[in-house]
Amino acid sequence: MRGRKGNAMSFLARGVLCIGVLVLSISSANAFCFKGVSRTVKIGPGSGASNVTGEFQTAVALRAKEVVLTFDDGPMPGPTDRILKVLDENCVKATFFVVGRMALAEPALTRRIRADGHTIAVHGHTHLNLLAMDHPAAVREIRAGYGAIQVALHGKQAAAFFRFPFLADNHGLQRYLVNQGISVFGGGKDLIDSDDWMDISSQDVAQRVMARLRSRGRGIILMHDIQPKTASALPHLLAALDKGGYKIVHMIPKAGVPDDLAINSYPRLPAPQADEADDAKIATLSAREKERAFSVENFIENVK
Repeated sequence: MRGRKGNAMSFLARGVLCIGVLVLSISSANAFCFKGVSRTVKIGPGSGASNVTGEFQTAVALRAKEVVLTFDDGPMPGPTDRILKVLDENCVKATFFVVGRMALAEPALTRRIRADGHTIAVHGHTHLNLLAMDHPAAVREIRAGYGAIQVALHGKQAAAFFRFPFLADNHGLQRYLVNQGISVFGGGKDLIDSDDWMDISSQDVAQRVMARLRSRGRGIILMHDIQPKTASALPHLLAALDKGGYKIVHMIPKAGVPDDLAINSYPRLPAPQADEADDAKIATLSAREKERAFSVENFIENVK
């Protein structure tokens, strides 16, 4: 009897221990999640974006001590991968304003951003200053950016969000985007520039963001996922945001991209139904071939 009772107690003890280890494992897995993830916000005309200019209106969409993480200019192997890893470890979602030709050069990485649950928005096709072009050429550059990202995503569209390269916009281009139902993210007073493109340390990047955020209370944090220092700065920034009681908001579009900015296929690159093997075909293109294939003129002429 004692032996059986002892065995039963031992079995029960082992069961309790296993459950305790399982609970501890689950807690440990979530221990690094950012505590200040607040909510998902749908952005579009009449809801966070002006019906007149299309510009994102922070005062409408964000509450006090709320921020949105955004990254421009990528994707780029290395820095973007590291940034995605940090975001995943902290259970945080961000918005990536992707350059069209960068998406075409790195379609698998572009798809990974989307698969990880982040918002993919558009930052032009070649990152040229649109104010240096006439209006038709600038519109073609915008269209090419949306088309390129759709190709890289195998037919899935980018969000109906746009940020002008160099934050250089004008009323005519804003009006074009508004008419397309696109929300514009510009250089308003609530933009928190990280200065991560400057010759400063990763710690300085985080400190500058926090200093500007404290003076404004909320806003859109602008970073660049082509900068190695940004990947290094991100853990410091998330820790500072957490300590300061800030909450991170994830932006998603209120509506989809209109047909005028959507395409069906691009003959020289993977069609929407193409498989992962097509990524290797892009990788084999020489720098000159990529330059020619990804040019705005050639892209628009080959979009069917």
